[in-house]
Amino acid sequence: MKVTKLLKTCAAKVEMLDWDEWQPMYAPTSEFGKGVFGFRYPGVYHIRLRETKTDVIAGTGDPVARRMRSWYIQEFASGKRRNQRKRIFLTDNWRDLEYRILKTSDIWEAKFVEGILLGGNSFLFNT
Repeated sequence: MKVTKLLKTCAAKVEMLDWDEWQPMYAPTSEFGKGVFGFRYPGVYHIRLRETKTDVIAGTGDPVARRMRSWYIQEFASGKRRNQRKRIFLTDNWRDLEYRILKTSDIWEAKFVEGILLGGNSFLFNT
């Protein structure tokens, strides 16, 4: 079996995990980072375009809320995300995006799921 086919099969299984429901993205404001949801646990986030269901980005964090605060440009966010293209895209297109969260038992489980998700799907930003 080719690796690509195996990854796509695994990615389909990842969809069966206990993800939160898709939610609309929050507006990029200075208040965004203060109450970033209640995600104080390790996990995986997945962002897509709402209309086309195009995968945009996936990532991990421990806690996942800390990583989520780096989604937007520095004016509205925290963290040291180096890929400015991602921040600009998410800030400019937040109204067209939705996200979901998968709570994991630890960061290693989150990274494992992220690897399968990124390997089996085509994302606008793969890192």
